[in-house]
Amino acid sequence: MAHGLSNSAIADALCVSVKAIEKGVTTIYRKLNLTDQNLVDRRVAAAVIFLRTQTTPFVPELAVQGAGRRSA
Repeated sequence: MAHGLSNSAIADALCVSVKAIEKGVTTIYRKLNLTDQNLVDRRVAAAVIFLRTQTTPFVPELAVQGAGRRSA
């Protein structure tokens, strides 16, 4: 989400349903106290909070390469 992917793109990358992603996003909003306000885009606010906590810079190529991997 912080990388600008839609719910559908995230679901495809993780091989799960869009509904599962929507539920996860709702949980993220709730845990970050991001209520549904007209003045704040919750998706952008959540991404900003996430990116501010990262110690290494985001590299889009690495995110795409690792998105489809699952450990056994």
